[in-house]
Amino acid sequence: MVKCGCIAYSFRGRMNIFTLSVADIQKNHEEKVKKRINIYRKVLEKCFLNIKGCAESEKTYCFFTVPVIKFGEPLYKMRACIEYILFALKYRGYACKHIGSNIIYISWRITKPKYKALEYRRTSPQLRYRRSTPAVRTFPANRMPPPPTRSVYNYKPSGRFSG
Repeated sequence: MVKCGCIAYSFRGRMNIFTLSVADIQKNHEEKVKKRINIYRKVLEKCFLNIKGCAESEKTYCFFTVPVIKFGEPLYKMRACIEYILFALKYRGYACKHIGSNIIYISWRITKPKYKALEYRRTSPQLRYRRSTPAVRTFPANRMPPPPTRSVYNYKPSGRFSG
């Protein structure tokens, strides 16, 4: 009797005992996932080498082409590899975007937000600009806020329309 994977064969070529457990299936799946992640990590290392080379030449962005095939490695899912790279780069603070089929744009330029929210102040009638605060409207003590709006579903015609 020879055991090949999860199936046991007799020497005559007939299937003698068929055993397939959930634990074996899960173990095989975990091994495949680990192999895929190792491949994705190798591609990510190439990406970081590309970033390092561009940063040394004082650029603030680069393009990385995800290889379709890596020689000596099993085939991998390119879309999943790109998502893995994008997640890893964004987690480390890079601004990145998937462009085209296998091209990733990576930027490490630090930019300040261009918008500034508006806020009314009680002390002065002018608008004051504050960075990264939501638009808040406060009213002076002598002025009441506008009445709440009415829903169109509660509308009842008055009958005074003459046309």
